[in-house]
Amino acid sequence: MQGDELATALAQLQRGAISVLWLDHSSMGDPEARALAAALRGNTSLRTLQLGDNGIGAAGAGHLADALEGNSTLCELNLHNNAIGDAGAARLAAALEGGGACGLLQLGLSRNSIGGEGGAALARMLRANETLRGLELSDNYALPLQELAEAMEVNSTLQTLGTTSCGSDAALDEIERCCTRNAHTPQALPAPEAADLGGGDEEGAGAGRNSGGGQGGREGAAATAAVCIAALARPPAAPSRGGSGRSSSSDSDSTSSSGDDEEQRDETSVS
Repeated sequence: MQGDELATALAQLQRGAISVLWLDHSSMGDPEARALAAALRGNTSLRTLQLGDNGIGAAGAGHLADALEGNSTLCELNLHNNAIGDAGAARLAAALEGGGACGLLQLGLSRNSIGGEGGAALARMLRANETLRGLELSDNYALPLQELAEAMEVNSTLQTLGTTSCGSDAALDEIERCCTRNAHTPQALPAPEAADLGGGDEEGAGAGRNSGGGQGGREGAAATAAVCIAALARPPAAPSRGGSGRSSSSDSDSTSSSGDDEEQRDETSVS
């Protein structure tokens, strides 16, 4: 990514001029992630942030995690095919587990060399988080699947947990069962009347939609998720195997703004 391209993206974030930002394949590393995180902290317009296929490591993931704790409007974050590892996954998990404002619905962490330590941190997060609807972990080959399955027994809101190429353990069947159960359970978020992610749909069973350290944190995150649901006015992509929690999407689909006259203002792609 050229410096002027990053500067343009950051300026748009600071002005609150965009709701979708595509920075896939942008040669981003930890320094760029740090600058982006700084702009994200005060932003209230961005709903979808795509950062796939870059060189973001644990430090960059940590910067983004810090920003998430103070950002109440981002709905989707995709870090597919970076290098955040166990340490980066643990930082992001802590941001979603705590009592901050973060109310992400979708988090994409496929192909990030996440193993036992990072997977365990994500499992702890799933026990506490009440807003996340989709978590993509495919192509992380050393995940603690049993810990994730046990966490899903407690979690009542996650509807997609992508685990393609993560093994064929019996725990995957339990994860799938829990995702399908959650997809057919009415959600307790205070969503606006018009909000609908299609989770009650038979064909959408297991398809992803979307703790805290205190009641105030939970209510804040739930309210954030309600705003996100309204912004994401369509269901996410269904997994490749019908009704399965083992979705194989390597990156989260983002929602572009409605209306051709608004599209250019609301969506920015930098490559």
